[in-house]
Amino acid sequence: MKRKVINLAQKSFIITMPSKWIKKYNIKKGDELDITELGNKLLISTENSQLVEPVSIDLTGIRENLIRRMIISLYINGYDDIRVKHNNLPAVQLTVNSCMGYAILEQQSDSCLIKNIASTANVTFDSIFRQAFRLLISVSEDCSNLANLNNSFEKIKESTEPLIIFSNYCLRYLNKSGYKDAIKTNIYYHLTHNLKRIGELYAQIIKYGCNHKLTKNEIGLLTKTSEHIKKLYGLSFNFDFNNAKKYYDESMDFLNTYKSDSKKIENYLLEIIKNCSQFIPNLLTANINSFKGFSETNLG
Repeated sequence: MKRKVINLAQKSFIITMPSKWIKKYNIKKGDELDITELGNKLLISTENSQLVEPVSIDLTGIRENLIRRMIISLYINGYDDIRVKHNNLPAVQLTVNSCMGYAILEQQSDSCLIKNIASTANVTFDSIFRQAFRLLISVSEDCSNLANLNNSFEKIKESTEPLIIFSNYCLRYLNKSGYKDAIKTNIYYHLTHNLKRIGELYAQIIKYGCNHKLTKNEIGLLTKTSEHIKKLYGLSFNFDFNNAKKYYDESMDFLNTYKSDSKKIENYLLEIIKNCSQFIPNLLTANINSFKGFSETNLG
């Protein structure tokens, strides 16, 4: 444990902090730390990003989808310096291209060095999260419009990729820097995972729509789901307790009304609505201080 003096209201306090935490976030003498009051506790935080040691991995002989999953997992968990041994450079390059900020800086016949070359100094989590949500709305609208025109989804088959890229970046951001209100980091991590999952479900819907003509019922569900996502966007960035409760009730009614009959696209859409409904408890928690006097009766 290391000891550090922090001045509060012109008084000096000796605060003992874990040396592991100091090393993890590269805290140096003279650095400013943020202090937030949480009841009878003080939360000490820093704007510094988490320092992650370089790592080496051997992906030789590994299937392409597992190569992608492993590199993206390292990306999300905050690694900035990855030495990769491989025998499938195209798969590695394709994955690196989908990781915002990553680049291959050194390359040999059977290995390469992946490094993060982007700075987050002028980037905020909220701006990237909002952009990812807007991309989701765009995807949902495109699916609904093409379905109503009875057109193939072929022209939008890659449209979910930017949404996944932005979602992964948000997860990486939270792992390295946390949310601006540290106590909400875990909440926004869950929200981002839900957003990414919805994007993955739309990718499956688009794949289905490239090869099948949709039924009238499927088209109607696509349109309703798109409208439902737009409402969720409004709640996520302009929270209102009564509207959140109403939205949750609508989601449950939606799921109870449209029982899945094993048709793939309907299963995907109902899973999207379920993921939308899972936003509400986290949004309520994130905005707990913005409304007063709610009770179990209010929550229905």
